[in-house]
Amino acid sequence: MSTLLNDWRHRSTHRRVWALAAPMILSNISVPLVALVDSAVIGHLPHAHQLGAVAVGSTLYTFLAWAMGFLRMGTTGFTAQAAGRNDSAALRRILLQGLLLAAGLALLLGVIALPFSHLLCTGRLVSRHTERQSAAGHSARHQSGQYRAQPVVRDGPGLGRGGVGPGVGAGGVGR
Repeated sequence: MSTLLNDWRHRSTHRRVWALAAPMILSNISVPLVALVDSAVIGHLPHAHQLGAVAVGSTLYTFLAWAMGFLRMGTTGFTAQAAGRNDSAALRRILLQGLLLAAGLALLLGVIALPFSHLLCTGRLVSRHTERQSAAGHSARHQSGQYRAQPVVRDGPGLGRGGVGPGVGAGGVGR
């Protein structure tokens, strides 16, 4: 226990911990901010059902964003082990596996969303005066949500190697 207390008295330890923790804190804060901005923009429209639709969409978006967190946590642990062994082939394999899994999940979610997008765009689930708005909003939301898993996987290897930022490029695989 005394070793732990001694380590926390050193400023260099604090800097190293915050170098890893600060980007993660900011990325975790950004997910609910998407819903907040959507609500602030749509809140100025005259009908309450529009704000209700944003609330449902924001809840689904937040759920999917947190549900994909396992990709980041899984790649971070495996990447840390491979980096400890100085195994660059394993680092590339872990990154590729994570990206392929993220792409597969995005494709699966896109296929699942297709029947619902047809219902939304034809106006069967929404009233007639929001039909155009739902088509435009669905397209923007679908594009942003479909690629949510990729940055999660991309950042995992960088964190697993004790770095900050993406797993490929500066500070990533092959440094």
